Amino acid sequence: MGAWLTRKGARDIPLGSVCSLGRDAANDVALNDDRASRRHAIINRQGLEEYWLVDVGSTNGVKLKGRRLTRPTRLKAGDLFVVGATEFTFHQEKKPEIGSGFTGGDTTVINPGLATQIARTQDCWMLVADLVGFTTVSQQMSSQDAARLVNRWVGRCSAVFRQHRAEIQVYLGDGFLAYMPSEDRSTFFKILASLRELQAEGKPPFRLVLHYGSVAVGGLAPDGGESILGEEVNKLFRLEKVAGKRKVACAMTKAAADLWKGGKPELVGRYVLKGFPRKEPLYRLP
Repeated sequence: MGAWLTRKGARDIPLGSVCSLGRDAANDVALNDDRASRRHAIINRQGLEEYWLVDVGSTNGVKLKGRRLTRPTRLKAGDLFVVGATEFTFHQEKKPEIGSGFTGGDTTVINPGLATQIARTQDCWMLVADLVGFTTVSQQMSSQDAARLVNRWVGRCSAVFRQHRAEIQVYLGDGFLAYMPSEDRSTFFKILASLRELQAEGKPPFRLVLHYGSVAVGGLAPDGGESILGEEVNKLFRLEKVAGKRKVACAMTKAAADLWKGGKPELVGRYVLKGFPRKEPLYRLP
């Protein structure tokens, strides 16, 4: 058992790739607790050893180490958190078998130690979502209001994926990464359309960046959980930073633009990216 939860008077709860907690009987951990929301929180594994606690828009919030959870947060062995009126303790073996989880930015998605665990190379649609200017906005409100804003947004986005029998694979604090194989194009673009409807509301404002490319799929956990890595993932995150600087709300890479079947994407510009030999174009979605 790599990681598990304990609670008073109940059996240990082994953690797989995703564990949902809430009042609804359909959750992995169903709570007979009026203070818990129907779907209150999830624990999302990223890579083979990172477990992230996510409040998916609950009414009463999640408390981690005595403080309200304000954004998706990585759990550490011994952490105590409360959902509704139930206190859980997170446990993890001291020496995970291999690798680490997603870190994003200028690094690949999983530790190079997982290279021996790569199952295949696959063409994927990828999407990064990120709250716009959240650091500045959060400084203008109470920590409780900031937590409600982030968690409500995460919960609404997560619900969009669940409506299409999909999940967000990687949470990034103020954003997330999701990916689907090329054959799931139809589902991917239905999810995108729903996310753009949320985006149009502007509550809160967030950015979307799309990419299509070949990635290495690995992280062969016993329950089938997977991660992705490769230069295409790095390209996506570096162009997301460019989109932020250029204030592009919904952007896509050239690879995604070439396969786009809607209105013609608008070229924003070509940009130098660290680690890439030539300037990379960035497009704005119509």
